[in-house]
Amino acid sequence: MAILRRAVRNAAAMMRAASTGEWADSSIPPNSASMFASSFGDASNEGVALAISTVLSCVKALSDDVATVPFLAYTGDRGGPREPLKVQPRIIVEPFGPDLEPEDGIGQLVVSKAMRGNAYMFVVERNRQTSLPDLLTILHPDAVRPVRQKGVKVFKIGGETYGPDEVIHVPGMMLPGSVAGVDILTAQRLNIGLSLKVTEYAEGFFGSGGSPSGVIEVPGAGDRKRARQVRDGWESEHGGVPNAHRPAVLFGGAKWNQLSVTPENAQYLATRTFMREEVCGWFNVPLQRIQAIPDAMPGGTAGLALDASDAQYAKHGLLPLVRGFEVAWRRMIPGGDRTWALFDLDVFLRANALARAQIAQIHRVTAVRTIDEIRGEDLGKAPLPDNQGENPFAPLNSNASPMGGADNQPTPGGEPGPSEGGPA
Repeated sequence: MAILRRAVRNAAAMMRAASTGEWADSSIPPNSASMFASSFGDASNEGVALAISTVLSCVKALSDDVATVPFLAYTGDRGGPREPLKVQPRIIVEPFGPDLEPEDGIGQLVVSKAMRGNAYMFVVERNRQTSLPDLLTILHPDAVRPVRQKGVKVFKIGGETYGPDEVIHVPGMMLPGSVAGVDILTAQRLNIGLSLKVTEYAEGFFGSGGSPSGVIEVPGAGDRKRARQVRDGWESEHGGVPNAHRPAVLFGGAKWNQLSVTPENAQYLATRTFMREEVCGWFNVPLQRIQAIPDAMPGGTAGLALDASDAQYAKHGLLPLVRGFEVAWRRMIPGGDRTWALFDLDVFLRANALARAQIAQIHRVTAVRTIDEIRGEDLGKAPLPDNQGENPFAPLNSNASPMGGADNQPTPGGEPGPSEGGPA
């Protein structure tokens, strides 16, 4: 009951913090804390930033990709042989309770760290035997304010203060002397605002004609009132997408003079392309991951280029993102230094089918993997019967393999059998 009462009290404190707009403390003050708003408005919250298609695509890609990567507890040598724990601890299989799947919770934490530079979890329950965290709840960065008191980092939530053993903090990039990661939305608020303005311009340009496509020339003297009447009449009949390509009829000697697209409008697509690449750079997401094919890709042919790009994505994008979560979970897994948590990023590092077959052949020749290991890891097939695929030094020639039968084996005296060129 004490745990439940504390959980309810903590939840109420988090709601109060969210309603009062408390922000994480960092060297770059968040917009709501400093009462700063750019000329483009407040672009410092997730809802506004996700209105930009590239931001949404990048954050969704990171969340989806990390959520689909196997996340398990291992034992053994971190730099050598290791194997998953036969019985995975609760902090791995059900860290956020029965009502939130582990991959969904991990996805939320990835969104928080990618966009806000910080991910926070509150320890709701501990294991009775080990006293290690056993159940967590995810906190929104707005509800937590980390500060340093007497040399120790603590966390203020709704007017109450909690220690580092109660709040698990996974920061991103941190400036020297800061207690929290750099809030990406705050640091890039001007660029986010500019992206919103570009989107707003596109809506005006394609929706109602943000730039005049021509000039109506009317003979004789005129004034503002007459010009406004001519303009309003033209817009009512030909303005907007529904009236596009509608035939025009002019009277009284009026002429329509077509205008070419201005260089500023011609630069619109180039501006969007530049901003798309810039946003992808914030999140270390390659362009093809958000369905945008770059002009040039490393690696030669298309297949090799995609493999090389996926490897770079896993190495420079996903690995730095998940490393902090691995460290946080490592401290919550019983077993000491011999156990740890690991995201298996090999799913992004696997080569194409031909390259995998060539790698498997090299592994067989050098006795790195057995036939059964290759069948299971690369092909998902069952081991060979009678333990025939367990020997890493089994002959490579299929005619001399155990599958060929006893007649294909060397004789006890060392003479070759019939299949090896000996007498029949």
